[in-house]
Amino acid sequence: MNGARSGQRIRARLHYYNFNYPNVITLDGLERSARYSEYFRSDGHPRPTMGLLMAARMFGQPFPPGTPPGVAADFGVDLMSVDDAEARLRDDARRLEQLYAAFTR
Repeated sequence: MNGARSGQRIRARLHYYNFNYPNVITLDGLERSARYSEYFRSDGHPRPTMGLLMAARMFGQPFPPGTPPGVAADFGVDLMSVDDAEARLRDDARRLEQLYAAFTR
């Protein structure tokens, strides 16, 4: 039987996470130093740490021990909870382009 026809409601909430905007982690990936990155390999690919952080954010779990406070505060946004997600994405893209241009000069 169709839930809408029978008056039942589905108790679900959709989430759509974005991690690709200027934040502590993406900026770490743009930096061109020889120092070790906890988040990116030297070839630019993410380390398993990134997956752990993403999963923690998406599933409401604690971040791994030792995660810097800035990461917990700044990494991952649920676009379904943002009033104007389209404007947020445009702003994030513009900021990322500006930062990338500064790093590649």
